[in-house]
Amino acid sequence: LAKFSKGGVRINNAAAEAGCLDLCEMAGIPVPERAIEMVAGKTVLLLRRFDREAAEEDGVRRRHMISSLTALGAHESDTGMSGYSDLYNAMRRIGNEHGAGRDIYRRIVMNVLFVNTDDHYRNHAFLLAPNGRYDLSPAYDVTPTLQASTSRNLFLHLGEAGCGRGATLEAA
Repeated sequence: LAKFSKGGVRINNAAAEAGCLDLCEMAGIPVPERAIEMVAGKTVLLLRRFDREAAEEDGVRRRHMISSLTALGAHESDTGMSGYSDLYNAMRRIGNEHGAGRDIYRRIVMNVLFVNTDDHYRNHAFLLAPNGRYDLSPAYDVTPTLQASTSRNLFLHLGEAGCGRGATLEAA
């Protein structure tokens, strides 16, 4: 996954993200089907679209999806204004709650462990279910962050907005 060079550490991002998704799956978090391929001498991660379904009439049908940005009524510039509990509250308002709290908590823990500082509004989504309510989408864009600092913050607060974004298991 990593190569050490004169300029520092170089990470194979595609392989690292695939590894994070593998670990998420082992932790019971739904993730998309995936494969690592070499394209033009570079490693790429291919993900199966989870917002598309097979359909008899034309072969493929879109599945309605909204980002947490939409579900929370947030704005792109609202960095650190919401928390994971806001995602859960959105699920209570618009979604199917079955296991949502557990699933969101698992995502918190994995984002802390990976130091995934890219856990922003567009990287959490909701898929329309047949009953007209929403389910959490599979986890995606889960990437580790290398940094020299011993303290790090996630984009979302680990609970309600204002409770803190410190990426520690204790905070989770």
